[in-house]
Amino acid sequence: LKDINYEINNIYVLDIITLFFIILNVLICKMNNICNAVDIMIMEFSEVNIFIIMSIIMVSGSIISDEYNKGTIKYLLIKPYKRYKILLSKLFSSIIIFVLSILMYFICCYIMYGILDKFSSYNISMYNDILINILYLLPEYLIVLVFSFFISSIVNSNGTSIICSIGMYLGSSIINDIVISNNIKSLYWIPSLCWNLNYDYNSMIFNVVIDVSVIFILLILTFILFKKREIKNT
Repeated sequence: LKDINYEINNIYVLDIITLFFIILNVLICKMNNICNAVDIMIMEFSEVNIFIIMSIIMVSGSIISDEYNKGTIKYLLIKPYKRYKILLSKLFSSIIIFVLSILMYFICCYIMYGILDKFSSYNISMYNDILINILYLLPEYLIVLVFSFFISSIVNSNGTSIICSIGMYLGSSIINDIVISNNIKSLYWIPSLCWNLNYDYNSMIFNVVIDVSVIFILLILTFILFKKREIKNT
């Protein structure tokens, strides 16, 4: 619970920026007489996606490295808990914050765009469309979360962990553009072309297998390296 409270404080700025972005889009839509809240919410999701990714990186990319950075990791490890349990608690905290960020985003969108069209376009199918959209992007979020978590467990600096995680995400976008623009089909298996299930470069089953494999490998490496890592006194 302490981890969750601390990490929530860390993402307040991004949440405020995201809310400002949503309000700005509401005003633009109002000026252009675009009043279908459902369509706007679905399109908006891809635009705000970067803020969700940044929230994930800021939380999972600092949740362990911050303990090293402050020197509190040694006090955490002397408690009667095995290292894998400490890691699991940190991982679950990151996942909970991720879920809360998604919920916060949709609550804001629901209210803002509902006001825009007086809640006239909301129906059951809207929730199905939004849920499907989230499920298609879920592997991307989880891989970024687990990768940031992995980096956070092997470095001592929050800044280094976050920069590496952002670099991975931005670098993957560049690699995707190169592979797609040059139609290099032999590289369509790379994780960044499989983590968004909206992509149709591979079959759905193939993408899911790649995504699960990447998450599993990253988690195994994280637990192994954290278990073997020596904690130096500071």
